[in-house]
Order: sequence, then structure tokens, then C-alpha cells
Amino acid sequence: MMKRPHPQSLCRDLNTYQPIVATRGDDITLPCRLDPAEDVTDLTVEWTRPDLDPRVELSDQGTYTCFIPGKEKLSSVQLFVASDAVSSPVITLEGVDKTTGGVVLHCSSSGWHPEPEVLWLDGEGNLLSVDHRDKAEVLMTYTVSSRVTVEKRHSNSFTCRVQQNKTNQTTEAEIRIPDDFFIFLSSSNVPIIIGWAVSLAVCIIVILSLVFFMWRMRLKTKRSRRNEIEEEREREKLMREIEELKKTNDLETKRTTSPMYQYAMLEESKDEVMESSQNEPQGENITSSSSQSSATGQRNTETGRGSVRKKAVIFEVL
Repeated sequence: MMKRPHPQSLCRDLNTYQPIVATRGDDITLPCRLDPAEDVTDLTVEWTRPDLDPRVELSDQGTYTCFIPGKEKLSSVQLFVASDAVSSPVITLEGVDKTTGGVVLHCSSSGWHPEPEVLWLDGEGNLLSVDHRDKAEVLMTYTVSSRVTVEKRHSNSFTCRVQQNKTNQTTEAEIRIPDDFFIFLSSSNVPIIIGWAVSLAVCIIVILSLVFFMWRMRLKTKRSRRNEIEEEREREKLMREIEELKKTNDLETKRTTSPMYQYAMLEESKDEVMESSQNEPQGENITSSSSQSSATGQRNTETGRGSVRKKAVIFEVL
């Protein structure tokens, strides 16, 4: 019996084909053609795969090789078997994110083969960031799920899309969250918001109180310093006045205790005594001799003038 050569050692003169997609339970025809074309009526064409199973199931997915022993030529084709039991996505509301206040949405779909991907989109078709993904495999079919947190938007419309690009399968579901629901969620967070507001208000009051206290202390310090300066100025002024008064008293004491001053005072007293004695009345002499009185008055006047001149000279000497 002739040993069959291994397919990997043969020349690949057969065409190579694009992957083929089929659904479980479908009848498919795998292509195998010589290039250039030849009559292979009398030849045997074999299809091989390492784990080939005659039943068409999801397990039939894989790469198939077309081999012509007489020509020692082969080609391959890849087969994707899609599940026929794919379910539409189901979107549910799971609650509220306490951190952001957003709405948590959950989407799940089952019966997929091969494993698909899950996408979230907003009303404008923009991709949303997914919080969590999960998958489970049962009997070669996949159940996938995803979770996303959304906030209030213009349309509040969100779409969960499940797709498998290899098998060209896509299914999606849409949900629209009413505005009242966001309002309800906002009102449910009112105690938390009030708590934060109260805490913030208390912090602001404490800060303002500290600032006011520091301002008052600083103002009080400035006033105290200013008062000290004014008191110091008043004290210096008073000391200067005392010094000036003391100097004045010293000068006056020195002047009044000097011999010249005492001598001048003595002379002034003598002049006053002489003047008073000369001005006393002399009885009948006053009535009988007016000329003598005039002469005496003139002498007294000259004596007084001399006394004044003497005092002026004495004070000038002082």
C-alpha cells in the first residue's frame, strides 16, 4: 500500500478562498478548484480536517483542506459556524451610582458563537465607556453581559449593541430614560446634597470667623501700638514743657537772687520813700507859696526820672 504524502509537503496549486460563514444546521458547499482548470473526473478529491466530524455542528468550525492525491495538490478554506439561537439584548436598570449620581444600565444576550463584543452608544451614536464586562460559555455558546453608568443627556436614549464581525451578526436594543426618573434620582439624593451643603456652609463660616478674629486682633494690635506712640509723644511733650518751665524758674531764681537785682530793688525802694516824703502836704506853705510847690514838683519829677534811668541801667547791666 502506497503511503500518502503529508498535505503540508504538497504544492498549493489550488485556489485559496475567503472564510465561509454558515449557521448551525445549514447545508454548505466548500469550494475546491484547480487553477488552471483540469479534468478531475477520474481523480479522487478528499476533504480533510484534523478533528473532522461528519455532523454539522458548531464544532465544525475550523479550517478545511482540499486534497487531490493524483495531482498532489491542495488548498484550504476556513469555515465559521454561527449560532442560530442568538437572543436580542435585554437592558435593565440596576440602580444609581452613589458616587456620580448616574443611572446604572445592564445589558445581556445569550446563544452566541463565536464570542461577540458588547458596545454601548448614546443617542448621537457615540461610544460610551463600559464599567464592566462578563461572559459565560455553555455548550459552545456564549452569554455576554455589560454594565455602564450614564448621566442625563439631551435625548436620554441609550443603545446596547452585540455584534460578531466574523459571522456578520449584529443585534441591538434601545432604552430611553424619562427625565422624571433623573429628577426622582436627584430628589432621592437631596439629603446627601443637603448634608454636603451644610458641611460646606459650616466650613465657610468657620473660615470667615477665623479671618474676622485675626483681623480684629491685628486691628487691636495696630490701635494699641498707635496709642503707645501717641502716649509716648505726649510724654515727651510734657517732659519738654517741664524742662522749659524748670529752666525759666531757674533763670528767674538766679535773676532775683543776684546782688545787682537786690541793689536795684533797694534803690527803687529808697526812691519811692523819698518821693512819698516829698509829696506829703506842708500846711500853709502849700497855700501860700505856689511857686515853691512848682519848683519842688519839678525837682521831684527830675528825681523820679533819674531813678527810672538808674533802674534801666541796672536791668541793662543784668
